[in-house]
Amino acid sequence: AKWLQLVGVLHCFHEYGVDFSTTIGRSMEPTCRAAGDLLVVDRFTHRFWGVRRGQVVIAISKQNADNRVCKRVIGIAGDQVVISAEHSMSRGEEVVEVPRGHVWLEGDNKPASQDSRAYGPVPKPLLVGIVRYKLWPLGLLGPVEQISVADRIFLDDSTF
Repeated sequence: AKWLQLVGVLHCFHEYGVDFSTTIGRSMEPTCRAAGDLLVVDRFTHRFWGVRRGQVVIAISKQNADNRVCKRVIGIAGDQVVISAEHSMSRGEEVVEVPRGHVWLEGDNKPASQDSRAYGPVPKPLLVGIVRYKLWPLGLLGPVEQISVADRIFLDDSTF
């Protein structure tokens, strides 16, 4: 029965603590390589304190619930996200308001990313966690940085 307890503890640790994810695809270049980066995902803190603009997150894909996507948080509830004509799916500049309980996610490599510009705001329950560290390749070992996205939004200081 001790092994069953261990399995239970490991399950809880994985479900609510820390997870690992690998990258596939070019949407987050240069932050993450197209294939092979090993990321440490914090599955805990976003459940209590939310996410911040500029953080890299893992989310369940809105297009296919079997897939997970790695994207950067551009906007949170109440923000008005500016999408330049260059990066707009409709080819005209747009301003989109992020509804309550949602986030706006985009890849760092805009031309190679299917993200909120294509499928709209992402509901908070689809967030798996915040990417904290890159473990592989060893030459790129270290924290995954939060960057400023202030140039992309009209700020609303309401709570997430």
